[in-house]
Amino acid sequence: MDTIPDTAFLTSHTGSLSLLSVTTNLLVAAILCGILSIFYVKYGTSLTNRNHLAKTFMMLGVTTTLIITIVKSSLALSLGLVGALSIVRFRAAIKEPEELVFLFLAIAIGLGFGADQGTVTTISFALILLLFFIHKKVISTKEKSDNVYLSVVLPKADAERSAEVTEIVTSHISNAKIKRLELSKECAEMVYLVNMTNYSELEAIRNELNTISEEITYSFVEEANVF
Repeated sequence: MDTIPDTAFLTSHTGSLSLLSVTTNLLVAAILCGILSIFYVKYGTSLTNRNHLAKTFMMLGVTTTLIITIVKSSLALSLGLVGALSIVRFRAAIKEPEELVFLFLAIAIGLGFGADQGTVTTISFALILLLFFIHKKVISTKEKSDNVYLSVVLPKADAERSAEVTEIVTSHISNAKIKRLELSKECAEMVYLVNMTNYSELEAIRNELNTISEEITYSFVEEANVF
């Protein structure tokens, strides 16, 4: 006669949760993610708005900590989490690999503290930031130049005039290099790396760009302090 399999292990818990431990993990994870945000804004090299992305690190890390804390004590909850996440669609555009690295680091902080591995997580976090800092300041240090990033955003109605923007830029600065071209339903965004000899060139480019569209937006940013 067949017997019904014992499924009690699906709902069994490995241990009760300590409110003090959970609270401590959440607070320390929030602090580390806050440090990560400050570090990313100051030392990151992404061309996008780093301040905007950095604001998500703390909530991402704390939320991950809470999720892991809850599901680690029950196999049934873990399986339920897999089913719940399968219907979620994340459509945030990750434009550069560096953004993904820092997002993963924020998630790793949450995973570590959610699994009660605070000491290992904290030490590893400090070492990773130290390695990134060394890479930024020692290995990748280059002589300062007069390179400037020119970012131009055209509204949807004028997106087809992106070629004119490139002509204007290259007419004043022959060695201009386009670093990113992004076309979407809302706008067209172009980022150029230009090596200027004097600021009058930038002023001339600005004046000509204003003739393309009344809604065009642009910014000139030094390479050493991009966005």
